[in-house]
Amino acid sequence: MKKSLIALAALSTIAGSAVAQSSVEVYGLLDIGYASESKTAVTATSAAQGATTDAKGVNSGAGLSSSRLGFKGTEDLGGGLKAGFVYELGITAENAVTAHSTRQALVSLSSANLGSLNMGRGNTLGKNTNDGFTAFGGGGSFEQGSVTLEITRGEEMGNAIAKATKSIADRASNQATYTSPSFGGVTFAAQVISKSVDSDAAAKGGKTASSGTAFQLAYAGNGITAAYTRSDLDTDTEAAAAVSQSAGVLGSTAVLAKKEEAKLDQFGATYTVGNFKAFGLYNTVKYKADQASAEAENKGYDIGATYTMGKTTLLASIGDGEIKTAAGVKTDVKGYQAQVRYALSKRTTAYALYGKTEFEAAEKGESDVTMIGVRHSF
Repeated sequence: MKKSLIALAALSTIAGSAVAQSSVEVYGLLDIGYASESKTAVTATSAAQGATTDAKGVNSGAGLSSSRLGFKGTEDLGGGLKAGFVYELGITAENAVTAHSTRQALVSLSSANLGSLNMGRGNTLGKNTNDGFTAFGGGGSFEQGSVTLEITRGEEMGNAIAKATKSIADRASNQATYTSPSFGGVTFAAQVISKSVDSDAAAKGGKTASSGTAFQLAYAGNGITAAYTRSDLDTDTEAAAAVSQSAGVLGSTAVLAKKEEAKLDQFGATYTVGNFKAFGLYNTVKYKADQASAEAENKGYDIGATYTMGKTTLLASIGDGEIKTAAGVKTDVKGYQAQVRYALSKRTTAYALYGKTEFEAAEKGESDVTMIGVRHSF
């Protein structure tokens, strides 16, 4: 009997030790409110020139941050080495019929002396820079007011160049990211995005696949953060022969091989003193539809600040930029956004925001949003 009790106690100790070395956390965020959004068409290709589209919703989402549900955990492997994982789903809380999206699916190894390596689906370094160096971040659905987000994502104007380069400043699958330990506040990060398909199979004809690299040099210390990020993304289209029409089967035309090239340079900085924090970000995107095409270029900046007074935080941002097509046609882009946030608790924030982006070329257009809402994290 004594031996049985001793053995049981030993097993309990081992089990307790194993549990202490690993942990799993369930977390999430819901951001819901009322929004009024208005867009005036820039060109007749997007709508009748000057036409205004209004959208209002009592159950609008993602004013400050996209809603999500996630699971993450770590395991101590000993010798200062840790393993971890993140699996995070995007939730469209305002729309019951929309399927959940995979925001992140990462496995990682980290060491205080060697740095960290993660692999799977997650943020690009370009997205991290956009989110980290603008006053209100890039987490919300409403990007009106942010020029740096508009010229890299194209959500408001629907600019073809910005939409073509969106994946360079968003999330990416098939990626591996290494981040070095800090050397006096300086860190280095490198990222590789591989093709989802890379074979010589004939069935690959006509399909597209992207691959790229990115690196970042960053500094944090003495109330200052700063970073330079460079991202390159190539999208290859494989050649495909024409298929003739036969009885009951539609034919198809030949697809020529081509390579789209996107390059993104970002310079960002923040400065914090007391309850005040200033932000600045400058982005330049260069894009070629194929190797023989002329280069299109988007460029612009945002500057902003936040100030906290007790439970209240004020945010403001302004930006200016330019979109230039391969043919040399230019569109000026301007934007501003203002927010008030009130911390109801550590996990719950009430907010109100207004943002506006203006476009001016041969025609003029604008997009603005007003929203009040509540964000709760758990």
